[in-house]
Amino acid sequence: MSSSSGTVNYLYDGADLVEEVDNAGNTLARYVQGQRFDEPFAVLRSGSTAYYEADDYASITSLSDPTGSLLNTYTYNSFGRMVSSTGTFGNPFRYTGRDFDLDSGLHYYRARYYDDTSGRFMSEDPLLFKAGSANFYAYVRNRPTRYVDPLGLEPTNLNIFDSCTMCHMKCDLGYQLAAATSVVASFVRGFLAGIGTGHSIGQDDPVSIAKDAKDNAEACVNTRNWCHADCNLTVCDVPHPAFPNLGR
Repeated sequence: MSSSSGTVNYLYDGADLVEEVDNAGNTLARYVQGQRFDEPFAVLRSGSTAYYEADDYASITSLSDPTGSLLNTYTYNSFGRMVSSTGTFGNPFRYTGRDFDLDSGLHYYRARYYDDTSGRFMSEDPLLFKAGSANFYAYVRNRPTRYVDPLGLEPTNLNIFDSCTMCHMKCDLGYQLAAATSVVASFVRGFLAGIGTGHSIGQDDPVSIAKDAKDNAEACVNTRNWCHADCNLTVCDVPHPAFPNLGR
């Protein structure tokens, strides 16, 4: 991300931010994350260590130094609008533990951005009707005291941090990434087939590209379903009803 103060590059371990570096590779901040989504424990920035405190919604309520003294405090309304705050220690994590962009005033929910002023996402839900609502912009079905949505895909009960729910959410996140990669690959193949030379018919002709794209899309769906089935089999005490064991 670039701003008037310079460029910051964000490094992730899976879905979680673990480090910030500048363009020269110098470390600006390092984060210690828990095993659950949006569970920062500590940050090392400019030689100073701070520890995170959060509420039941995973919203960061304060940061403290090693002596227990408060560095920052945050108070939000139910839709994440900042009501009050204190302190100047650098911290990207705010409402429901998600990254807050100071320049745009938006919260990054992985699949899309959220505006706490309107209480709506800035773009349509990638899952569309599969998310269970006809309103593709609503944040957690307008029930933020009951649901959270760490992936920006669909509301999840506040018991989000149990291992079963996390397993199913990672399946959905993997599917979204694989599907997006497949679409980009098909576009690149089509572009190169249109301007390149020496491509043989049956390898990069439009019909072949379309067929491969369809096969890749089906493979992504099948992989997601098997992932959900594996969660049911190996992690969940109560299997997700939409994803049976598929013969396993």
